[in-house]
Amino acid sequence: MIALLVVLIIHQLPARWVNRIVADQTFCQVHLKDISGTIWQGSASLGIAQLVPGSTTCSRSKTITERFNWDLKCSLNDWSCFLRVEHLAFEKPLMISWADGRWKLSNNMLKISAHLLENLGSPWNTIKPVGQLTASWSDLELGQGGLGSLRIVMHEMSSPISPVVPLGSYEIIMNMAMLDQWDLKTLMGPLVLAGQGKIHDRQLSFVGQAFALNQNTESLASLLSLIG
Repeated sequence: MIALLVVLIIHQLPARWVNRIVADQTFCQVHLKDISGTIWQGSASLGIAQLVPGSTTCSRSKTITERFNWDLKCSLNDWSCFLRVEHLAFEKPLMISWADGRWKLSNNMLKISAHLLENLGSPWNTIKPVGQLTASWSDLELGQGGLGSLRIVMHEMSSPISPVVPLGSYEIIMNMAMLDQWDLKTLMGPLVLAGQGKIHDRQLSFVGQAFALNQNTESLASLLSLIG
């Protein structure tokens, strides 16, 4: 009877429990908004926030995507779980598995608005990028000694604070073996951005450089002064 009661309680665990896990694992960067359903089957919108400086609490999150659905199945036989996530921005349903203490993500592609990069901090929160962002990845294995890589490309990005259109196209690469850092480089365009971002003490930071190609120095001077 007790075992049955435990099973029933677990089966009905509210979906809001998922948000606590997601927020903690992403250092407050990602939240689930307007959650409905249970941890096994539910839906929500994606939200972003920041860790409040000098504390361990998250700032108020803001919604950035339409709703998505998930379906979670777990097995007690081999202590494994499989999560299926459906959203219009994905090329195909996102498949996430957990087994032997490791998380794995199947290869996929995601297309979203470049303004979401503002959540990464400098230099994006200054540039306020406009354009399309494409994220693609091979089969990923997360954790210590992870496998695979994540590639994010910003296509012909522009900014409301610059008259130059487009500013350029840029690429961010994150190696799963080093989840605490990512590299940025310029693919093309008059505004050259390069550097490395890091996660330290649950905070995002970026060290790099920004400069204009010779013929665009004057027209990009104000933007470069803001970026610093």
